[in-house]
Amino acid sequence: MKPDGKIVINTQEILPPSVSLGQMEYPKGVEDTFKKYFKENVHVVNGMGIAKELGNLQAQNVVLVGAFSNFFPKIKEAYFIDAIKKLLAPKLHDLNIKAFEAGRKAL
Repeated sequence: MKPDGKIVINTQEILPPSVSLGQMEYPKGVEDTFKKYFKENVHVVNGMGIAKELGNLQAQNVVLVGAFSNFFPKIKEAYFIDAIKKLLAPKLHDLNIKAFEAGRKAL
């Protein structure tokens, strides 16, 4: 990673099948390990919590995109909104735009 690179971590743990089946344990202290090596370049977002507040857990990926978009000041927020509108069905626009905006505010 470049010295000025950024890492956005979702607080939700996603268990791989080997952990779900009890074959392995989920590693402890993942967030702390990242912070140890990458220090202030690590940013933690409760994507699931924010998506839950919005009423749809599936929106957490867009929450994280919103958070990460803060690190691209040359890309206008409107471009991200346009992408949401082009890539998703109209019935999903409002939710995902709110998720994106909430992610931007999370950092």
